[in-house]
Order: sequence, then structure tokens, then C-alpha cells
Amino acid sequence: MFIDFASWGIKDISYITESINKYLKDFDSSKILSYPNSWWLEELKSNIKTFFDIKTPILIASSSTEALFLLFSDISKNSKKIWIQYPFFFWIQRQLNELNINYIYWDTIEKLEEIINNEKIDYLYLNSNFNSLCDELKTIEEFEQFSKLCKKNNITIIEDNPYDALYFYEKPLRFIDIYENTIYISSFSKIIWPWLRIGFIAWNKELINKLKSLKITINLSTQSLDQHIIYNIISEEFLANIRSIYRNKWFIFKKYLDKLGFKYSEVKWWIFVKILVDNNKDILILISKAKEKWILFEENKFYYPDNLNRQFLRLNFINNSDKINIESLNILHDLLIK
Repeated sequence: MFIDFASWGIKDISYITESINKYLKDFDSSKILSYPNSWWLEELKSNIKTFFDIKTPILIASSSTEALFLLFSDISKNSKKIWIQYPFFFWIQRQLNELNINYIYWDTIEKLEEIINNEKIDYLYLNSNFNSLCDELKTIEEFEQFSKLCKKNNITIIEDNPYDALYFYEKPLRFIDIYENTIYISSFSKIIWPWLRIGFIAWNKELINKLKSLKITINLSTQSLDQHIIYNIISEEFLANIRSIYRNKWFIFKKYLDKLGFKYSEVKWWIFVKILVDNNKDILILISKAKEKWILFEENKFYYPDNLNRQFLRLNFINNSDKINIESLNILHDLLIK
């Protein structure tokens, strides 16, 4: 059986399984026998706004992927341009291509500031916990300074933040808390289970009403059972326990990364770590050799517009047991030094 570092799934967290099974054991199926409205369950909306500290109206969608598609569909009607920081999730590019939206890439904040001062930018798409902008902006003052630049140029930020609740130390800075012209999107697939296809989008009432109408046209409603599961499971206690479990798994993983001398990016939230690979190593050969040892990594080329791999491996450190993680790191270490 393959040891999977590539998946963003959650396989070894018994606390999540037990929480869902406990709720489903006594679930009243009459609650899902009628069509819900696409912005229902109202109680879940209230919970989301509380736990994610959202002040604006929200729309519950069938995943954050759908929420983004609804938003991009609306943007496509007015011929606006979107600027995307890479790396990004590959399906973002697919959606923009499908909708014939004009988009342009950028990587560092220095380049972006130069672009803003010389070109008209309508939207900035950011995946807050995935790319580098929020690594470059480390303080509230830096976030505020960048927000002032966006406000001066009338730029709308699209903040796609699926890992918002998975912080290990202090709560990460978010543009939605600092810059009023921020459309915020998140989901529960990384917090609970990937098959719970519930996401949401938050901004002003005018946009939310437009997206409600579009969602009804596409699929009428959001999955009722999924909404009930999330509403009955999600709580401050649940989120605190999940953060504690993930944080402890990271500390164990980090201990062996240090012991074996790996170079890696520091993890403050989410479920992945970036292992840095020397330039004299062929990343594709390394991935192939690991596969021969029954260890799966994903190629990172899917996150870049040029479709070329970079010199790092992206490892999901919560997907396997701590014992399997340690055994796999030893195998990877042997492959890297050969």
C-alpha cells in the first residue's frame, strides 16, 4: 500500500471520525427530506460568521471551488482583469480559462507594487496560506501599508483561505480584517473531511444576492446533510482540539526533519510542509525513486503557470500515522543523500 504524502485528505484523525459518527448515530433524517434554499441552513451561517469572525453577509456554497466559480462567473460579465499570485491551485487556472477571464501572474510583492503603480488592476487573487504574499507581509503594519496601496488604486482582493482555522500559534493576519474591499472565501474540507463539500463566500449584500441567484440556476441548493453535520460538529472546542492534534503532529514531524537534517519551510498553520531540495537533484527522478519505495509525492508543476517543477516536495504531515511519517522521512533522507 502506498504511503501518501500527496493527498490533502485526512486519514489518521480518529477524533474527527468519532465526532461525525457520534452525530450521525442519532441523526433525524426528516431534516433532509425537503429542498433547502441555497443560502440555508441559517443556523450554520450564524456559526460560520462567529467561528471565522466574519462581519459581512455570506453565501453557503457546495465547496469553496463552487464559491469561486460563482464569483468568477460574475466577474466574467464585466471584462475585468484578475492578477494571480503563484503558486496557486491548478483548478483556479482551469476555471478562469473556462470563463475566458483575462488573468496575469505575479510572484513577489516587489513586482506587484511595481505593477500596481503602472497598470490598472481590478482584482488580486490570493490564496493566503499557500503562496508567498502573506509570508512577505509579516506584521499588521505591513498589511495595512499594502491595503492602503490597494485602496488608493481601487483594487478588490479575493482572499481564498481554506486553512484559516488551522493555525498552531497566534491567529494569522487576514486582509478581510484589515481591508474593507476584500472578498473572503473558505471551506471545511481541510478542517473536517474533504467529502463535506461546504464552502462559503463573504462580502457585501449586493454581490451575495447576485451569487445566490446564479447558484440557484446551477444546482438549486447546497447539500443539506453536509450542512447539518458541520453545524452540529463545529464548535470552539472542536476547532481547538483539531488545532492541538495537527500542531502535535507537526511538532513530531518537525523533530525528525531536524534530526535528519532536512531543509524546510517553517509551518505556522495548515497541513503541509515544503521540503527544499538541492538544485543538483532531479526532482522528477526523486519522486520516481520514492514511488518505487511506495511513497507518493505530488509534482509541484501544477501550481505554476509554466508547468515546470520547482526544487521542493510538498508533504502532508497529518495524512499518515506518526510511525509511518518517521519511517518515510528516513527513506526520503536516504534518497536525497544518494
